[in-house]
Amino acid sequence: MTEQQRLLARQQAASWVLLLDIEQSTDPADYQAFIEWVRLAPEHDRLYEHCRLAWQESGQLPATEYVEHAPYHAQVIEFTASTKAAGTHGNKRHTWLGLCASVFLLVGLMLWTLLPGTPQYSPYFVSTQVGEQRALQLEDGSRLTLNTDTALSVRYSDKQRLIVVEHGEVLVDVAKNSNWPFLVSTPVGQVEALGTKFTLRADAEHTQVNLIEGHLRVSQPNKGRVLGELFGGEAVDLVSGPEFNKHSVPTLQDPPDWLRGKLSFNDVSLAELVAEVNRYLPQKVYLSAPELGRLRVSAVFEPTNVDGLFSALERGFQLKIQRTAAGIYLSR
Repeated sequence: MTEQQRLLARQQAASWVLLLDIEQSTDPADYQAFIEWVRLAPEHDRLYEHCRLAWQESGQLPATEYVEHAPYHAQVIEFTASTKAAGTHGNKRHTWLGLCASVFLLVGLMLWTLLPGTPQYSPYFVSTQVGEQRALQLEDGSRLTLNTDTALSVRYSDKQRLIVVEHGEVLVDVAKNSNWPFLVSTPVGQVEALGTKFTLRADAEHTQVNLIEGHLRVSQPNKGRVLGELFGGEAVDLVSGPEFNKHSVPTLQDPPDWLRGKLSFNDVSLAELVAEVNRYLPQKVYLSAPELGRLRVSAVFEPTNVDGLFSALERGFQLKIQRTAAGIYLSR
């Protein structure tokens, strides 16, 4: 990346910080566009973090001034990191002077954060890869446990605690604070909780909420709709429309099966089972014929070790398992 390209990338990164961190956009299209931008170049993620740090250290700057100056503040942060990495290599005097200049400038920026009105909380992104789980302790004592292939952002402010789930599944254990609303937003809706534990699974068109304990209010703020409320042991499936079809779930597990390292299925179609297994495997499973997907199965297995499942399918349904570079194929 040339210096001109790097400066352009810094300016783009500063614009993303303005949109996602300062203006706190909750539009799923913005998140998708940001992820696509990060994937364009290996350095984009690091440049974004540098610009975000520049925003944290100059929180009193108006938004327009931030976008103008953040690329240069981020360059100071990059220079500081590179000179530290240089260590004793090269010209020690130049390295020392460079570090001093960087420190003086960064200290000046940090003094702004001591002034009244500086944002107290900094938004950040959290994600898991396929097959990975991650536990996160939040500033207020709430806990998030992310299941496989999940992406979300944490956006706390003085007015609310906001979690924006782009996709995936998460167990939410909310610290009680009646004066500080806790909201979880997805592409199709939002839930509000006070002292609650629930699981939430979301993609672009569907959100499933299982309330383990407590009380939830479900809404679609972008459409001005309050859909209804959930109480312990109830669940709801949300889509983009106004439907609110809640139902009781008498056997909700706490913690859920996936957090205990196993998956349980009772009389589901093989197509449903394969779809769930594929959330945990980097190498995907495919059915060779549609009629196989209609087979009814029951199973309990560890998502990180599916060989036992495949053996049971071979014995119980006389299926053949073929492993290839392109995936795992089930056939008869």
